[in-house]
Amino acid sequence: MYNLKERGSCIMLLIIYEFGTILLPIVLFWGIYLRKKEVSLLSKIYLGVFGLYYACVLHFTGAGTVYDIKLYGIDFSSNQLNLIPFSQEIDTVIYLLNLVLLMPCGFLLPLIVKKFDSFKRILLVNLGISLSIELSQLFNNRKTDIDDIILNVAGAIIGYIVYRLVAKLFPKISNKNMFKISEFVIYVMIMTIGRFLLFAEFYFASIFYM
Repeated sequence: MYNLKERGSCIMLLIIYEFGTILLPIVLFWGIYLRKKEVSLLSKIYLGVFGLYYACVLHFTGAGTVYDIKLYGIDFSSNQLNLIPFSQEIDTVIYLLNLVLLMPCGFLLPLIVKKFDSFKRILLVNLGISLSIELSQLFNNRKTDIDDIILNVAGAIIGYIVYRLVAKLFPKISNKNMFKISEFVIYVMIMTIGRFLLFAEFYFASIFYM
């Protein structure tokens, strides 16, 4: 019973540590720069919700870090890559999860940055997010799959369609005073780089098992 409790505490601390590497840099960025921005409170709330959501995306996808590179090295094998769409056995649950993963992204982006209110930009931004996560998984000896990218982007498009429908029914959900694309990109990069440079999963876990 004690071992199970100890293991649970270790996992909880590991998750807190991981989210800290993602969110603390953003808190600093927010405190130094974003709080001075003359944008609506609603836009700031949407951006904060996106930050929590994106931290969950990085956590559940297991994006690679610089410490994974130290652990596994840069030695990619062909079985880590699947570049032929839907050529392997279909796992319905995994496919559905990949479809759902970026749906909130498709919904939230046009609420944060006005210029993201287009199918083309939603497609390109979410393609970039999905591709960066998939490629980072090569660093921790996981698989990069074109199916995941296709489903992620399709989910984002569905999320954007839902946004368009909701915006027609409730026009006040959106507002004119939003963030710039450059500010949003910096925001996402800080979260991504923070985890990439600061999250050392195995080093942290080893402290509890020494």
